[in-house]
Amino acid sequence: MGEYIARSYVGNGWVVNFADASAIGGGDAPLIYRFGKAVNSKEMESFAAYLIQQQNGNLGVGAGRDIFRTLQSIAYNKEMINVTPALPSAPYTWYPQTEFCYVKKKTTSLLQKEVSIMKAITITM
Repeated sequence: MGEYIARSYVGNGWVVNFADASAIGGGDAPLIYRFGKAVNSKEMESFAAYLIQQQNGNLGVGAGRDIFRTLQSIAYNKEMINVTPALPSAPYTWYPQTEFCYVKKKTTSLLQKEVSIMKAITITM
């Protein structure tokens, strides 16, 4: 379930909006990395590295007034910068409890730049 945050990411700071959630997001890269490490999810670790890359290498170690998060981000700093950035590659993700499915389709634009299109499908039975 933790990989939901990575799989719902469309790109350029946008996520697939489900229910009343915001369509702008991406998440706290150091927190996503640490959670991915805790549950042994290379997908989440790589997604966190991707978010850091999108922020021009800014690790965002400051977590406001949460000193624990800040110190943990600093502690994992060297590990995070050595992870290969990547978006999830699963062509689709099905969540049976909510009957919600993400489908990704790679396409080519007029400028021959590869882009990823994501569609969210809700199945009602």
